[in-house]
Amino acid sequence: MSVDIRTLTLAIAAASSVAACILLAYWRTQRTYPGFGYWVTANFLVTTSSLLFGLRGVLPGVVSIGLANLAAMAAVALRFESARQFHGKPGFGARSIAAVLLVSPLVLYFT
Repeated sequence: MSVDIRTLTLAIAAASSVAACILLAYWRTQRTYPGFGYWVTANFLVTTSSLLFGLRGVLPGVVSIGLANLAAMAAVALRFESARQFHGKPGFGARSIAAVLLVSPLVLYFT
């Protein structure tokens, strides 16, 4: 039995979308720690990234690879921000996320 990469990434996207919806419901109904909203948003970005990677070949490369990489990098920045707030440290806020989204295309372009 063999599984191609498209099937695997679409399965990851489906599983992470279910997890993101559960986290969203938990975030809206329960008392959570500071920064949990960033964590939930990061999970939706991981779902988007996996879905775009899974549609590689169907969508143009700029969309399926470029936007997927940007979504994954924004998810990393949001998880970093969430961890800082969880540990009680002042977060960087929108500046860190904006910096990641501005610098990452340059890194992707020159590598």
